Amino acid sequence: MNDSQLPIAIDTETTGLNVRKDRITTVCVCDSELTTKIYTPTEFNKQIYLNKHYIKYYHNAKYDLQMLNREYSVPVDFIPENTHDTQIMARIILDQEKSVKLKPLAEKYLSADLSSAKAYEKYTKKHGYANVPKEINDPYTADDTIYTIKLGYMFHKDVLAKFSKVYAQELKLIPTLIRIEQRGLQLDLSYCRTLLEKMYLYKEKLNTEIQSSLSQSINLNSPKQLAYVLYSAPPEGLGLECRLLTEKGAQSTGKDALKYHTDNPIVQKILIHSSLESRSEFIQEFLDSSEDGILHTSMNSTTGRTGRFSSSGPNLQNITKEVDKDEDDIVKIATKDFSIRRAFIPRSGYFNLYVDYSQMELIAFAYIAKEQSMIDALERGEDLHSFAQKEANLATRFQGKWMNFGIIYGMGYDALAKLFKKTTEEAKEIRNLYLSRFTSVKAHMDDLRSQINKQSYIENYLGRRYTIPSYESYKACNYEIQGTCADVVKKAMIDLDNYLINEKIDAHILLQIHDELVIELPDTERNYLRIPEICKVIEGSNPTSIPFKVDAKITTTNWAMKHKV
Repeated sequence: MNDSQLPIAIDTETTGLNVRKDRITTVCVCDSELTTKIYTPTEFNKQIYLNKHYIKYYHNAKYDLQMLNREYSVPVDFIPENTHDTQIMARIILDQEKSVKLKPLAEKYLSADLSSAKAYEKYTKKHGYANVPKEINDPYTADDTIYTIKLGYMFHKDVLAKFSKVYAQELKLIPTLIRIEQRGLQLDLSYCRTLLEKMYLYKEKLNTEIQSSLSQSINLNSPKQLAYVLYSAPPEGLGLECRLLTEKGAQSTGKDALKYHTDNPIVQKILIHSSLESRSEFIQEFLDSSEDGILHTSMNSTTGRTGRFSSSGPNLQNITKEVDKDEDDIVKIATKDFSIRRAFIPRSGYFNLYVDYSQMELIAFAYIAKEQSMIDALERGEDLHSFAQKEANLATRFQGKWMNFGIIYGMGYDALAKLFKKTTEEAKEIRNLYLSRFTSVKAHMDDLRSQINKQSYIENYLGRRYTIPSYESYKACNYEIQGTCADVVKKAMIDLDNYLINEKIDAHILLQIHDELVIELPDTERNYLRIPEICKVIEGSNPTSIPFKVDAKITTTNWAMKHKV
């Protein structure tokens, strides 16, 4: 931080949280003396936030800048020089925190009493955001800017000294995320409505079949009632063994618990019913959230510890993938005709391009662990799951796949036993067999454990830190692999976005999901010919020595119908 520059914190209060429709009600500015000034939109001088000589702290700059830029007729994706974000700083420095929202940080690290926030929340919960009384709004927004500038003082020098690379990348990502959110994805509204009706009818059919198989009628959405009929002894219940408990000690009826009993036809139908219930909620949220058929999600880069994105309003990161070719998943197979991806279509006059990092986590896993046999297999073009099956003498490709991912995800013996439908002891033997063959994987896991025991953290290539207690060292590989992949993808998004702008192509990144980038381009022959160059830009942005490759698919119909170029 340059001490000659003047630090301020800026916070906007708005009529709501929709950056395209809602308006600013007040702008608050706090200076280095913790003096606050609150402006109406007409009173506020936009040069305050545009002035490059101010160090400007926001807590979630992506939101505030979209509101300010739209209010003052500045390009919505413009990021003024010397803009900083204490929410990003907090996520990088306080990586172990579950939430880096402003109020929890202020309470924990600034000993704030949050009385103004409680009064504001109480009022807006009942009356909304549009006309908050001055006596409630002003203390709230003033406190927010005071918290923000204090966090700026607390974090800024530390983040620049220790985490400058990852922080710089996160700041560069902001305009790209703004452009993604503003563009949005086209929905097939007619399909969504039809799908809702189809799912409702099938749920009713399943409900009737399930109820007729039970000794008493129950509400399938009631965990207590469901647990009773599942785990009670016959004739009242099915007499199944409860293998998992909830955090409060109750018998679990979640899908992880029920997957121990997928050989039971009633449990199968309950799982399918639950999946359709979730999909119905998804589609209904799409319909409720869409703006003239366009769905705008908010991309969040600070909610997860690994650096991976989440999204909200709606959450598009949970959109289900297609069924894997050897996936033993009754629910996915039974619900494959209720495709959520089918709801996403290209805009008129455009085609959608899907660029997917092929086996990204597995490739990162092999190279980071320096497992030469896996690297050689990749260079020969072999499938790593089949390779793991063959080399470790496992029964199926499915076991090879989940031993690969099981090591990455830190899965224990019980979780593997559930997946493989084996005893815990058998799962332990399978895992030990795998590690005895892939000795560099085991050595790397031991090295991660040693780093944690020595310094309580590990770092990825960009310097993103993961603080891990020794009793959770099994999570280290997951953080390292997912964090590496997340930061590689973020760099690719920035570089691709800049390429599209610099080449003056009327093309847009629409979404990032599951190591896949969704891009739209005008439906012309010239743009089909651009696809190899777009893939080259993405692959060429990779700052690591890991040879990540991408596959490209396109559609002119819908996401579910994407196909190779």
